[in-house]
Amino acid sequence: MCPKCVVYLPPEVGECGVRLGEGLKQCVAIARALVRRPQVIILVEATSYMDANIQHAVAQKVLVQGVTLLVVAHQLQTVEQADHIIFMEGGAVLEQGTHQELMDRRGRYQRSYQGAFP
Repeated sequence: MCPKCVVYLPPEVGECGVRLGEGLKQCVAIARALVRRPQVIILVEATSYMDANIQHAVAQKVLVQGVTLLVVAHQLQTVEQADHIIFMEGGAVLEQGTHQELMDRRGRYQRSYQGAFP
């Protein structure tokens, strides 16, 4: 599933994966979901412990399998490559579009993104 996850998976993971780091636990959970060959996967902060490169690699592996991926994330970098972003605040949809469209609008998404990545 994710080459870096497999390479670094220790031989002894412990009961319930207690010896795994949080990022590896997330990789394993996503891999387990993919084994079932779902049509849709919903990830709610599911990659928060992975660095941006691993997040992107995981998303690409999921999408290559033809799975629709719905990502709920507070880290805007997580959704930067998404086909469609819905930016919400306080339960209301403020903006939607691609990353570039939202950045060009210079609205709340762009201000949040620049605040997170000055």
